[in-house]
Amino acid sequence: MRHLKSILLTAMVALALPVLAQEQTTVVKVNPAGWFAGQWQMGLEKKISDRVTAQIMPGYFYRSGKIRQYEQLILIPTWPEVGRYEVSGSVVTGEVRYYLAATAPDGFYLAPFARFRSLTTTVTEDEVRSIRCDAWTKGLVIGFQK
Repeated sequence: MRHLKSILLTAMVALALPVLAQEQTTVVKVNPAGWFAGQWQMGLEKKISDRVTAQIMPGYFYRSGKIRQYEQLILIPTWPEVGRYEVSGSVVTGEVRYYLAATAPDGFYLAPFARFRSLTTTVTEDEVRSIRCDAWTKGLVIGFQK
């Protein structure tokens, strides 16, 4: 999974370089706030007409930590570590944005989207257990972008 993050980053940068100089027909997006939560996501939005754009956003997720269990020994509570967990995976979201004014890609928009997410959770206690979950979701976004 660590290699997937490098591959996604390299692919998005390679795709973004030719379009960075174009005037408001393609927008490259990065969410640096997500990095603090263990999420990496980058998007590419392409103008199709004055009111419509299409966007693709691949991403990567990673988080790990300790599993603790509450115990109380003679009035002193303790939280000893009983194991560790690790969650990692990838996500791809595609959406088509319809801008209410003919100002795409700026202004208020409505956007139906579809998202595929694949996560693997590994828990290590006395033994190692792992589960993988793949999910498709869809929805509608109402938003604004400048």
